[in-house]
Amino acid sequence: MFISLSIRLKIVLLSGLCLLGVIALVVSINIYNTTQNDQLVSDSSSRMLTASVEQLLQAKAGEQAVMKKSLRRGAPVALKRAVIN
Repeated sequence: MFISLSIRLKIVLLSGLCLLGVIALVVSINIYNTTQNDQLVSDSSSRMLTASVEQLLQAKAGEQAVMKKSLRRGAPVALKRAVIN
């Protein structure tokens, strides 16, 4: 069958196959890059969220330590009531 085709048609068919191969390669690379990018964004977001939570907890702990020290030193009664409530 392939022998009976003209040279022009053979070139067109081969060019079409090459074009399809290149398109498949580009699409595959795009899918791979998208997957890698999604993973990178997910990891980065998790690290940023963890760091923010740690900073918030450290600030809260420092705030509570200051309040506890001031209560031990005999802070005003209004401050003690505010902490209790």
